[in-house]
Amino acid sequence: MMNITVFAAINLYLTYMILRLNHNVAQTLMFRNQELKKTNVELDRFVYSASHDLRAPLNSISGLLNLQRLDPQSTAYVDLIQSRVTIMDKFIRDIIDYSRNSRTNVEKESIRLREVILETVDILKVSQSSHPIAFQIEVDETLQIVSDLPRLRVVLNNLISNAIKYADHSKSNSFILIKAWRDTKQLIVTIEDNGIGIETALQPKIFDMFYRATTLSSGSGLGLYIVKESLEKLHGTISFRSEFAKGTTFHIALPV
Repeated sequence: MMNITVFAAINLYLTYMILRLNHNVAQTLMFRNQELKKTNVELDRFVYSASHDLRAPLNSISGLLNLQRLDPQSTAYVDLIQSRVTIMDKFIRDIIDYSRNSRTNVEKESIRLREVILETVDILKVSQSSHPIAFQIEVDETLQIVSDLPRLRVVLNNLISNAIKYADHSKSNSFILIKAWRDTKQLIVTIEDNGIGIETALQPKIFDMFYRATTLSSGSGLGLYIVKESLEKLHGTISFRSEFAKGTTFHIALPV
């Protein structure tokens, strides 16, 4: 009788373990399938949008060059061509950043944050805007973080570039204020501007792939998506507050 009871108990326990294992396997497979579906959807959207956004500027360049041939004395067309080339260059760089972030490992090093911010601002000030913008950088020279420098550059470049691009040209006192400080567990970076802001109805989607929150945008719609994905790789977070016609502030938190 004892042997039968022990056998039954063992059999019951094994059955339970098999059911539990099957459940765990099923849950894992379901999770993997969901991740795969998400990846496939994003890849499909990426291929469609990439092919469209790459061909459109090329067609514009071709048409403008034909017009230039008709009027070799004109330089206005050359400026338009340059703007199309700039748009394409930014889009291609977005694709590279997206691919690099998806496929490369995080490689950490000690970074002087103020230096990286100043380098980024200096490059973007020259290349992106003729509208006067006052830059205020409140970051201590000794502030350092151990993080992935290429990803951090991508994050800062996209956010500062957007602040410049969407400055309100009707305002004579346009500014971009960049702050950074360390608390007990995180390094915080904020990028504040008094630009055109983001309409409330559009705010929930600004981190979506290929989403453009304004008709003024000539970009790929990848920038903020790449920012969010890059920060996730760094175990960081991003949030923002924005008021239409008044400005936007992005808040980044990185582990220390």
